[in-house]
Amino acid sequence: MGRFGTKLTPDGPRRLILSLIGDLDTATAAQGDTAILPLLTADRLSVLDGVQLRSLDAAGLRELNAVAERARATGAETRLVATRPAVLSALESGVPTERLREDDAIEETRGRPPIMTYPSVKAALAG
Repeated sequence: MGRFGTKLTPDGPRRLILSLIGDLDTATAAQGDTAILPLLTADRLSVLDGVQLRSLDAAGLRELNAVAERARATGAETRLVATRPAVLSALESGVPTERLREDDAIEETRGRPPIMTYPSVKAALAG
């Protein structure tokens, strides 16, 4: 378990890049919600740049999925960049998104990925 932080880089009026830095895990997952959600709006594309994300555990993955679902509910578009083997492995193993947290009103996402993953920021921006 480590530290988690973010760095915001606006990319024009309708796009932003939010770098995820450190470890998104049991100890830091709640910070993801606080750092990411206020920036997601229906009128812009938000790219979560996970290139500097060292690790991602089940709690961190649940948080990313929850953020993506909340963003989708408001009409925001969110994309994730991931390149590190540990992060890609966590993403591939998956976490059931229909059981995120009982207090969250999040619809089931069976049959569709909660957040689209890209190999680079350039690819995520291009879609």
